[in-house]
Amino acid sequence: MTIDYMRMFDIARASQESGGRGDAKAILLEGDPGNHKTTMIREWVEGINYTYFPMLLGQVDPMDLSDLWVPNFETGKLQRMSTDIFCNPTLDEGTDGIVIHFDELRDAQPETKAIIKTLISDRMHNGRPIAGNVIFIASSNFADSGCGGTELTQSEMARFIALECPSDPVGWLEYAERVGINFDIRLFIHQFKHFLCSEFDPNSSEFGQPSMRSWSQLSFALDQTTKDEVELRALLAQKYVGKGVGHEFTAFTMLEEALPTDEEIIDDPEGATMPANVSTQYAIIGLMAAWAKRRRLAGVHVEPHESTAIVTYFRRMPEALSVFGIRMITMEHEDVAACKAYSKFKQEVASYENLS
Repeated sequence: MTIDYMRMFDIARASQESGGRGDAKAILLEGDPGNHKTTMIREWVEGINYTYFPMLLGQVDPMDLSDLWVPNFETGKLQRMSTDIFCNPTLDEGTDGIVIHFDELRDAQPETKAIIKTLISDRMHNGRPIAGNVIFIASSNFADSGCGGTELTQSEMARFIALECPSDPVGWLEYAERVGINFDIRLFIHQFKHFLCSEFDPNSSEFGQPSMRSWSQLSFALDQTTKDEVELRALLAQKYVGKGVGHEFTAFTMLEEALPTDEEIIDDPEGATMPANVSTQYAIIGLMAAWAKRRRLAGVHVEPHESTAIVTYFRRMPEALSVFGIRMITMEHEDVAACKAYSKFKQEVASYENLS
């Protein structure tokens, strides 16, 4: 069964905003470490235009939630820290409410879990009602992930709608496009989706393991390097996603050495080399997407004849790959979508709008 996670988040939010004591439920998003639980929550928070306020429960003392008096240096008075957060929150400018994210729920002390149960079910804190625009959500690693923490009791789980965070390559690729994850990584995962995540092994001797988080972290690291720093990039891949997957990724990126240049593709789209190997065709997509991105960042237009040449060359690939490649390039430079060859391609290829 396919789960619409954003819709489930909305339903839990509505139950908390209803104001009825005992009616409220909060989402508990569970998954392996690095499975983008926090990313999913933050995207939802941004979508509903709320302030995001994380609480890392492994570092929160129960006293902080039961209510610690702290000085307000603006007013010169003492105030109850958590009561103000829950009952009279300060919002980011322009937002409509606040989502309080209880992260690492299984790492919380028993006293902290008891306070959270009351916050969710009774919508009260120290005798004061929780503000109507305050929403609670929680996340946690699986109990058997080797990251510490304890199983939640039945009473604790009764306050939540527990959902398992999926290892969804298609969803992650859509996210990766939005935030600009490194080209080579996006191409590699698009072809080898099974390398996105591995079953987390807490006993592994390697600190780096493939996960949504580690690929995102590797993307940032690679963006600090240049293409000619081959050995450094290979070492970074091994450190971030593990030796085995790191070697596979490095071998994939090395395919670019055998590719036609962007000049050859634009000058002679019908005659430029078209490798038969699918992995190498993916590498060509990365090559041309990088070319389009450089043009955009430099403020240089892609001329109509250049756009036509790109579409013409990519149409020599298998249809699904050509659709993926042309979509990727048009995302990097909108000029490519302005040529007649692109419009004709969209009309003739029925799968264009539906391909992920």
